Amino acid sequence: SLRQPRADITTVTSNGKVYFAGGSTGANPSGGILGATNLIDIYDDASGTWSASALSEPKARMTAISVGDKIFWAGGLNLLDEWMGYVEIRDVSNQIYTRACLVHEKYWLHNNSGAALINQNQIVFFTGIPTSSFGYNTRFDLYDVNTNTWSVGKLPFDIGGASIFSHNNTVYVVGGWVNGSASTRIWKLAF
Repeated sequence: SLRQPRADITTVTSNGKVYFAGGSTGANPSGGILGATNLIDIYDDASGTWSASALSEPKARMTAISVGDKIFWAGGLNLLDEWMGYVEIRDVSNQIYTRACLVHEKYWLHNNSGAALINQNQIVFFTGIPTSSFGYNTRFDLYDVNTNTWSVGKLPFDIGGASIFSHNNTVYVVGGWVNGSASTRIWKLAF
């Protein structure tokens, strides 16, 4: 069992362990609705044991991806339900974390995958939920693990609330809201 009941949890696997990070408790004395938490429950599949850790601050509705010994938790909503604009990068071998900034604050609704890996070393952090401001979701972040460099990609239209995944070093963008209308399309992201 998790140490605390919560929803909007972000899960990711790394080095044989499953990380259940953050989420919403539904009770927040700080004024937000979600009640974001910083809890991380860690399940070790080999030993069948649980351990615990914490994010740098409470957050819910993030996206996550692991590459090598590092986990990248991006975006999310904080205790006041404000959009977050950074990536928490945790080295699971020594539990040291650093931060990097995203081009925009963003968060993802449950079951929206917002990150994908290509070429074994590049992470795409795609746009988040749709906004009422067209043009906001026209940029995405690209991180090169080998060179520790960030780039920004530009889309030809506003797309939010889509899921992404990678297959054979191609990123696919699935559905979402395109210029304010729900989409049935699946695109290949090329850059």
